[in-house]
Amino acid sequence: MPSFYCEKHPDSTFNKFIKVSIFMPDSDLTIVGNTFNVYRGGKMVERRELQTNREIVTLLKDTFGIQVPDSYQDFLYRQEE
Repeated sequence: MPSFYCEKHPDSTFNKFIKVSIFMPDSDLTIVGNTFNVYRGGKMVERRELQTNREIVTLLKDTFGIQVPDSYQDFLYRQEE
């Protein structure tokens, strides 16, 4: 049931925008919405606003090892409403 809620329920925050994190030995890398952050020692050392789907797809592939199918690529970038 919790998995269904996170994926499908209209009130879930998990299905509104992209959220990806990877923990490396020396840093934590995250994408939340259109923002890429790098943390080291618990402090943010880099913050970058992602501007296009292509930028997000490239970052997911090169940094997180995630290959995004073509059919999903148009749904990643969300403008602030």
